[in-house]
Amino acid sequence: MTMLEVLSNHRLETLKRIREAEDGCREDIWWGYDQEGNDNSRKALRDFFHLSGTFVVSDALPYLKWLGVGEYGKAMKKAAKELDHMVGGWLEEHKQRKLCGGMKENQDFMDALLSIVTDEDEISSYDADTIVKATCLGLILAAIDMTTITLTWALSLLLNNREDLKKAQQELDVQVGRERQVQESDVKNLEYLQAILKETMRLYPAAPLLVSHESLENCTLAGNNFPTGTRLLVNVPKLHRDPSVWVDPTEFRPDTTTNLTFFKGQNP
Repeated sequence: MTMLEVLSNHRLETLKRIREAEDGCREDIWWGYDQEGNDNSRKALRDFFHLSGTFVVSDALPYLKWLGVGEYGKAMKKAAKELDHMVGGWLEEHKQRKLCGGMKENQDFMDALLSIVTDEDEISSYDADTIVKATCLGLILAAIDMTTITLTWALSLLLNNREDLKKAQQELDVQVGRERQVQESDVKNLEYLQAILKETMRLYPAAPLLVSHESLENCTLAGNNFPTGTRLLVNVPKLHRDPSVWVDPTEFRPDTTTNLTFFKGQNP
């Protein structure tokens, strides 16, 4: 669903005009939201990420919770309410547009969900509106956080590996030049920059544990028996640093990544 409605080549090309017009905001790429209300959206998102990374004393010392020492419960509930209100507003706007017959052209991700998920579907115990809001909110929160983490690690690795930084700069000078900004059409020619990002994600994946999988029946995996109902979490960093696959697996080596055909993927 996400690949077809958000990340497919056709969808990315269709939304190119929005990305160019909205350099600092990405909400409208996902669900057609315009500039109005973006300030409130950004504040709600900033509050969420700030609170999600805040150390709460009562988490480490539960007996202090009743004292309210370092407690952020009220702030967290407020942030959650603001996010729900934000996405709820988008949902109502899309539902009204659907009733008026305005969903035939330029559909976004929320439009696609509304056309698929209905209250008649037995997907879960939640109603269709809750499922749509939760799916959209989960996607945007994950996208913002993972992009930030990956770019932060990439910059850190380049600053600590000046030769690789120099190669990336030289590639940009040759393929793009210094008279204009990098365009999406340039990405396919920036092979070394692609390798840097892929090597960054190999060493420091933004999601170190994949979404848990649950066995539907008794099975054997790598010589281990797993009864029905067992949940399995895949340790991505362990796979990405397997010495049987990677030479010097803990080292940052973009040149090695460019030579691995299985690591290139379907898109740049």
